[in-house]
Amino acid sequence: MRILYVEDNPRDTDLVRRALARSEPQPQLDIVTTLAEARDALRATEPRHDVLLTDLNLPDGHGIDLVVELRAQALPLAVVALTGQGDEALVMSALKAGADDYLAKADGFEARVAGTLNAALARFQADRERHVRALRVLYAEHNPLDIDLTRRHFERHAANIQLDGVHDAAAVMARLQQPAGEDGPCDVLLLDYRLAGDTGLDVLKWLRQDRGLDLPVVMVTGQGSEDVAAQAMRLGATDYVVKRDHYLMSLPATLENAYHRVRAARDHAALRRSEERLALMLRGSSDAPWDLDLLRGERYVSPRLWQMLGRAQIDTTPDPVLAQGLLHPDEQAALAQQLRAALEGHGDTFEAELRLRHQAGHFVPLLARGYILRDAQGRALRLSGTCVDLTERHRAEAEVRELNASLERRVAERTLALEQANHELEAFSYSVSHDLRAPLRAVDGLAALLQQDHDAALNDQGRERLRLLRASATRMAGLIHDLLEFARTARQTPRRTQVPVAALVRHCLEEFRGEIDARAVAVEIGALPDCSADPTLLRQVFVNLLGNAVKYTRRQPQARIEVGTETQQGQVVYVVHDNGTGFDMRHAKKLFGVFQRLHADVEFEGSGVGLAIVDRIVQRHGGRVWAQAAPGEGATFYFTLGPPAAP
Repeated sequence: MRILYVEDNPRDTDLVRRALARSEPQPQLDIVTTLAEARDALRATEPRHDVLLTDLNLPDGHGIDLVVELRAQALPLAVVALTGQGDEALVMSALKAGADDYLAKADGFEARVAGTLNAALARFQADRERHVRALRVLYAEHNPLDIDLTRRHFERHAANIQLDGVHDAAAVMARLQQPAGEDGPCDVLLLDYRLAGDTGLDVLKWLRQDRGLDLPVVMVTGQGSEDVAAQAMRLGATDYVVKRDHYLMSLPATLENAYHRVRAARDHAALRRSEERLALMLRGSSDAPWDLDLLRGERYVSPRLWQMLGRAQIDTTPDPVLAQGLLHPDEQAALAQQLRAALEGHGDTFEAELRLRHQAGHFVPLLARGYILRDAQGRALRLSGTCVDLTERHRAEAEVRELNASLERRVAERTLALEQANHELEAFSYSVSHDLRAPLRAVDGLAALLQQDHDAALNDQGRERLRLLRASATRMAGLIHDLLEFARTARQTPRRTQVPVAALVRHCLEEFRGEIDARAVAVEIGALPDCSADPTLLRQVFVNLLGNAVKYTRRQPQARIEVGTETQQGQVVYVVHDNGTGFDMRHAKKLFGVFQRLHADVEFEGSGVGLAIVDRIVQRHGGRVWAQAAPGEGATFYFTLGPPAAP
């Protein structure tokens, strides 16, 4: 803001200069001592002034003359007149001449200078904006001559007013059926009492009661019809004018005032609704609003904060929190430093955790969040925000920490129990391997010696029973071997490396080379890309799947086995297919269970552990295994391997 100050008293000049130097933001002040110097300064193109602050008693004339000249020239600046105390008549003369405000030179008047100048400038700018805006007026008048005279007058003296005329009540009602507002038919209705058809009062009643519109309405009545004007005001007219001599001179101001009065009422109603919404939101919220006006030094703290602290509302002081000693002593210096850094910085947000003393003596943890309003130069003007009670959040965080600690303890306990179970399983495996296998080997060995040394002494029934004995011992040994393999895969952690799968499959087929060649089994190996897996465990998967394929194709005269890959949803799927016996898919869920078999021993030998081992190994690699089959049409086994774990 740039101010031109006209004053011939050095003492008053110094007081005003000092007062404005302390205000924020600091204005630019140009000082002259006479009317002549003031006129020269105002005629200059640079600098442009925003406000004229002038004393009225000057050496070369009266300040009111300068105000009259400014308004006659329509110079765009606000005017504040300085008067002596008790000069009420002079004040009225200055305001009538066009001053926006006045300031009496009483004791301490300099403290009010900045506020008065700011208010006068804001009022002048608002009033100027009012007159710059085009105002659409619908004039309902039965006399076309009056409409034409009014339009001509506005063209000469109020160019911002756009006049449109109608002659009867029906035409007015038809126009006002359109939506109201910026896109409506008009901003103000100028309504003459005498209309063809219904009267202006009938139109006004229809507008207010039937349509419920708050459109500004100025009623026009003839001289001596004050009772009509009174009825119009009771029905909701915004203002009225009487057709007397020179009434057109005041009509533009009446229309402008009516429009802005209704607009102000609308804005006020909207503001009231907004305040009600905000009040309801704050009442329903657990947050406590606060506001710091850094320019005026005013502070506001919501009663909600005192409720959080279990206290009655404390009167506002320059700093109510610190003044009452509520802030935790350990946080006072840090909070002051944090607040200073936020205000002196360039950001627009502030956040801090603090603790305030509750009425009961304990401290309540709070989170203060705020927004910093800055001027064009980046200086902080205002800080507003809310305080949130963190008590429940801290309690929940403590419960989560305790739960995590409890879970860690339970995991440690489970891990220890699992390690103990693994040790016991290893001991059991050792016992099975040594304590069970040794008697079986003894039984089988003695049966072999008996068969070798005394075969001639045995009849056919004895020889058959001896054969069954040795076969059962062999089968039992096989079951023990498969159980140990299953237990080993359950405990073993895959050690993944890059595996050449095609070479691995060919090596696995060599285990069945004798039967493959003897039966002329056709084996086709498709594309088998390398993968990341434990080579030993992956070999076990292929051995078990290929062994099943060889076994279950024995009844096929032209047995065929295919090994390859497919791509499903962007993932490599390994496939082992045979044209053997197959199985019913209704029993597929039992396929990968331990000791679960879909064929009798008399048809195909086996322990029912091989596919369970395959499933366990694939799972340990983060993959899955499944099968598709039909009785007599063969079976296809699919499996995937998950990506290696991150190091």
